Amino acid sequence: KVVVMSFWATWCGPCKEEMPHLQQLLNEKGAKGVTIFSVSTDDARTASQVKPYIKRMGYNFTVLLDRSSSVLTQYNPSKTLPFTVIIDQNQNIAKVHSGYNPGDEKELFHVVAGLLGETAPKAAGGH
Repeated sequence: KVVVMSFWATWCGPCKEEMPHLQQLLNEKGAKGVTIFSVSTDDARTASQVKPYIKRMGYNFTVLLDRSSSVLTQYNPSKTLPFTVIIDQNQNIAKVHSGYNPGDEKELFHVVAGLLGETAPKAAGGH
């Protein structure tokens, strides 16, 4: 399986912008062997907001809690959010990405497709 781990928090605006793209990735590639782990770094003050938020938004990827950010720190000592790690079928880190800007999801989809052995679709009218 290809695993996408995305670290986020309920108070992180860019994290919330990225999440629909993670759901789309799961919808499109889940049956082909992609797993999404959405790792909330919300602490004791905000952790109670995680489950209601996920439910309200209709996300069905796996959500884990990292209240002390100990897992995040192993991958990303600066603890910037969102932070995404793509792990290949051999448990090697294939890509890490810090932050989220509109369009970043294209790279995420491209990397995952490559790991699945899919080729990018040819542009219409290409040479």
